[in-house]
Amino acid sequence: MNKLAFIVPHFGISGGIHIIFRHAEYLANNGFDVYFVAKQEPTEISWYPKLIGLVTFVTYKAIGAYSFDMVFASSWETVYKLPLVKSKHYVYLVQAPEVLFIPFENKLKRSLAEYTYISGIKVVTIATWLQQHLLDNYGVRAYLVKNGLLDLKHCTADNITKKSVRFLVEGSITDVRKMVPQTIKLLKSMGVKDIGLLTSSRIKRYPGVTKLYSLIPIDKVGEVYSRYDVLVKLSTVEGMFGPPLEMFKCGGTAITFDVPGHEEYMVHGVNSLIAPIYDFDKVREYVDMLIKDNALLNTLKVNAQQAANSWKTWNEASAEFMITVEKILATEYSNITLIKKRLLLFYNTCKLFNSANIILLQIYLYGVFRKLTGKIKLFIYNIF
Repeated sequence: MNKLAFIVPHFGISGGIHIIFRHAEYLANNGFDVYFVAKQEPTEISWYPKLIGLVTFVTYKAIGAYSFDMVFASSWETVYKLPLVKSKHYVYLVQAPEVLFIPFENKLKRSLAEYTYISGIKVVTIATWLQQHLLDNYGVRAYLVKNGLLDLKHCTADNITKKSVRFLVEGSITDVRKMVPQTIKLLKSMGVKDIGLLTSSRIKRYPGVTKLYSLIPIDKVGEVYSRYDVLVKLSTVEGMFGPPLEMFKCGGTAITFDVPGHEEYMVHGVNSLIAPIYDFDKVREYVDMLIKDNALLNTLKVNAQQAANSWKTWNEASAEFMITVEKILATEYSNITLIKKRLLLFYNTCKLFNSANIILLQIYLYGVFRKLTGKIKLFIYNIF
């Protein structure tokens, strides 16, 4: 039995963690001994209960006692944890261009994140555009396994809008990339009366929404989608756009920005409406169109469901993931000694450079302070 581990940054609800859980569940049910490695063991994962008793959870402190056939890093931070784990193969599951999640002014983190792509680790990614992005920008030839579509329980698709158009917003309220507050404000300013918010944020209420769905279990998400006609998701960065496809499956359509990844299944004017990134005026135009043009809305919804019905299931996607794992297992073992040296050397160089910049900044600020203090003293002297 092959032993496989996923290093994860947390166990909270998120699209990326859900994808890993899906693959882990499938692998564990098909002959793999699956582990999760993190700073702490999860206090609870009630939002994905199928993993309980199926996989093993290990902390960084305890991981030294284990060895694996393959270990996956799942974020740029977890790549730097790979040297802690003994394994034959080291793989990076890239689900998004994480460097774009980091503020431009934080050059240290951006450099550390970007270096993970060229550190010599094997890479698996989830979207065609990400595979091309990694090749074009870093020379990385990544394995591709596209995500599957949730088996949405209680998803009762009704393509015909009978009453006023119902709008759903999805995403964390604190993640600036999701643009949730701005989306709700936009809909509210247009007089939309039925606004739902589906969020992974732990909140009890949120201004401007008619109905709040916070920390909804996976098996209840289909019910939420089914209650709405249009998903308005204005993310500015995505990997593989999951929620619009889920909305399609439940009989709805979507308005989004043209972030990379949307082209996997979204076609403007056919099954959805797609605006240029940050073009809120165009989004307002599309919202108004769907409120006023019931025929257009219903056409988009019918075509959207057809697109969703032709998409592969999660079982099919995880079967492909397992085949990819088996392909990598058959390749040459990873050179962890070389990978470790590269990671540590680059990490320490970045930290040293950052420390030097901080020292230079402190010297500069001290000089400014000395000059400012001298001017204040001179000013006081001239007054008195």
